[in-house]
Amino acid sequence: MEQKKCKQCEQSFEVSDGDQTFLEKISPNFGDTSYKIPSPTLCRDCRSRRRLSWRNERSLYKRNCDLCNKEVVTLYHKDSPFKVYCQECFWSDKWDSRSYGQDFDPNKSFFEQFKELQAKTPRIALLNSRSENSEYANHATRNKDCYLVFASFDNENVMFSWRTRDSKEVLEAYACSKGCELCYEGYRLENCNKTNYSANCQNCSDSNFLSDCASCKNCYMCVNMRNKQYCFLNEQLTKEEYENKIPDLGSRKIVDEEKKKFSEFLRNQPRPYAHIVNSEDCLGDDLIHCAKCNFCFDIEIAEDCKNFDNGENLHDCQDVYGGGYPAEWMYEVHGVLDGHYVAFSHASYYSTRVYYADKCYNCQDIFGCVSLKKNQYCILNKQYTKEEYEKKVADIIAKMTEQGEWGEFFPTSLSPFAYNETMALERFPLSKEEASKIGARWLEGDYTPKYDGETYEPKDNIKDYENEDERGKLLSGIIKCSASGMPYKILPQELAFYIKNNIPIPTKHYSQRYKERMNEYSPKRKLYHRSCMNEGPSFASTFAKATVDKKATDGRCTNEFETTYAPDRPEKVYCETCYQGIIK
Repeated sequence: MEQKKCKQCEQSFEVSDGDQTFLEKISPNFGDTSYKIPSPTLCRDCRSRRRLSWRNERSLYKRNCDLCNKEVVTLYHKDSPFKVYCQECFWSDKWDSRSYGQDFDPNKSFFEQFKELQAKTPRIALLNSRSENSEYANHATRNKDCYLVFASFDNENVMFSWRTRDSKEVLEAYACSKGCELCYEGYRLENCNKTNYSANCQNCSDSNFLSDCASCKNCYMCVNMRNKQYCFLNEQLTKEEYENKIPDLGSRKIVDEEKKKFSEFLRNQPRPYAHIVNSEDCLGDDLIHCAKCNFCFDIEIAEDCKNFDNGENLHDCQDVYGGGYPAEWMYEVHGVLDGHYVAFSHASYYSTRVYYADKCYNCQDIFGCVSLKKNQYCILNKQYTKEEYEKKVADIIAKMTEQGEWGEFFPTSLSPFAYNETMALERFPLSKEEASKIGARWLEGDYTPKYDGETYEPKDNIKDYENEDERGKLLSGIIKCSASGMPYKILPQELAFYIKNNIPIPTKHYSQRYKERMNEYSPKRKLYHRSCMNEGPSFASTFAKATVDKKATDGRCTNEFETTYAPDRPEKVYCETCYQGIIK
């Protein structure tokens, strides 16, 4: 075990013997020589912030392609210094990124030379592939008729959603997957149908305001329920009693009132300390089919991973945000699909044995490259033979080691995005001055949309739009966000969804809705050591596992655990055994 002090925040952190073994295994080998990756110099949070400072996920702009001059949706605002190519031009044979290749200069630092390569090499406008009629999507693929979806795959008619997969006709969703359909304001729903204003549910249908429910149908304001029908506030009713209690959710005023009621009801309901399903020896939250995953969040089908956030089908990966499908032996990476032995890289897909790559695709054995496609044995975008490549990389690593660069992810100062364009601002909020201290740029000016003309005030009830004239006024009008003041419009397909599903017209801009939903549902990626809050009798006699998990103290549970629920949050947090004991 190695004790270290973070060179950025000066907090102490540990590098375990297992971490050292991992670094040895992922280190590059040329012949009989291994070029050992040194242990990290930053703590876990500072490493995560550095990676996220490279992830512009939701800041979209319009500008012209620098090759064909067509207007495109892009991650790069018009004042960004980079050349930007539209999808068609980037993937075409009209240019070769190796033409921008340069020799390595041993008299300059590697990162200085990499910055020079970034400045002259064209970049793809948007990370959006194999999609149809889904122009406004990023970190996305195989979507059809989708709008403003991010980190989302294999969807149809999905709008205003993040990390949504295999879903159809879903709006305002976070991490909804595996067959969700006709759902609104869902957070971590799986295979749900017509389930609105709900979170952490599986196989539910025709329900509203659910939390941690499974296989429920026609339920309203229920928590921790299983295989139920016609339940209201966790109380079993007859079909007639249930239907008489359901209010008209087509009214915005009523929905807002019901949200407040549900929030009050939730406050007194036990919550599981974490959502860890069919997993073993894991630490984190929202883990499914995982084994030996430590400090991981939002991952599925993974083994031997650490400090991994958002991914699927993973093996032996550390310090990664976003990747998989599958991926193995990755370290200090942001955004990798189908990657193998990839380290210190940004958004580089379908590649093997890649180090210090920035948006490279289908490559093998490359080092310090930008926007390469289907290439091998390249350094700083220059082509070499296998023998030349291995000798040159060994020399570069030696030089980087002398200068303290080898083993470090790209500095925040090299990010193609300003700090306030990236997810780093969301997870690790900083002021402009604080961001400057860690080398981050800041996007000056106000790029939020402005409108000073006449605005339209949405009607309270969606039934008001059964009138064709009123529908026309809504679709042609500009709405002013009631919270941020930003203008927005309602799209025809969006209105059709609201009418079909009896959903009132939103009065807040989609970015404001996203922000509020994340504040309500999504805890920060931080774990707190806490004790079970079950004040009732122990469930030791009910669950055999409890004889191992529990200490007998006046019959009350004294289990301790790591959870994303901070001690000052109002939720009642239970250990796994006690939570299973109260499930109905």
